[in-house]
Amino acid sequence: MKENIVLFLIYFIFFIASYIAYRFSHLVKSKKLILYICVYFVLIQLYFEFINYTIISLRDKGVYLEFEHAYISVLNLLIAANLTGVLFVVLIYTRKK
Repeated sequence: MKENIVLFLIYFIFFIASYIAYRFSHLVKSKKLILYICVYFVLIQLYFEFINYTIISLRDKGVYLEFEHAYISVLNLLIAANLTGVLFVVLIYTRKK
């Protein structure tokens, strides 16, 4: 049960940060929008690498979170985050035009 709460918090923090990035996207000029989007997706990957590092560090300290075999729940969350990122990019493009 605590794993589901942790997964929800991970995604909630990601979603709030993505929404803030979406709201600030109107400040980016059209020529730099591609760079902004690339940085956004790199930051998504770095965020989940940080989550993975945190989970491994907790495991080494004796705090075990069962995210199924090979952390499949975290990987599914990464896929959902990337799909959310694509949705935000589509919303940015439709708003810019």
